Amino acid sequence: MSRKYHSVAALAFSQIALLSVTPAGATDKLIEALKEGTPYIDARYRYEFAEQDGLSRNAHASTLRTRLGYRSGVFHGFSGTLEFEDISVIGAEKYNNTLNGKVNRPVVADPDATEINQVFLQYNGVPDTVLRGGRQRVNYDNQRFIGSVAWRQNEQTLDGFSAVNTS
Repeated sequence: MSRKYHSVAALAFSQIALLSVTPAGATDKLIEALKEGTPYIDARYRYEFAEQDGLSRNAHASTLRTRLGYRSGVFHGFSGTLEFEDISVIGAEKYNNTLNGKVNRPVVADPDATEINQVFLQYNGVPDTVLRGGRQRVNYDNQRFIGSVAWRQNEQTLDGFSAVNTS
């Protein structure tokens, strides 16, 4: 199994395990929390032009990023998120996406891709604290060194555990 699907499998197995150890009434509450979840979709078109000394051609990158996701409701302080991301080239691919070999054009690091962007389980049962494990956006301070690189179409997400306390 590839690494990017481990998080999805872990989330699915944790949900199944939670169902198997919960009393009958709690199972109904879990199902209700899943029904109360929120699906979402967003799309962002982006055109980027780049010229670079020493390269014979300019870059013209016309791309569309689409995200499809689901946030569950809360069950005993737990909730989950699953988000897919797709980046598609619109029109001709007139840029070096770092994978296509078009080295006579500047780099615009947004190659065609479809991936799981986020999948995490979150716990909010401790006052003023959010505990989260799985693939997630991590934006620290002003994002100079650690951030999701939101200006790119292909957002950077990280696998890990985070704890945020706001008390």
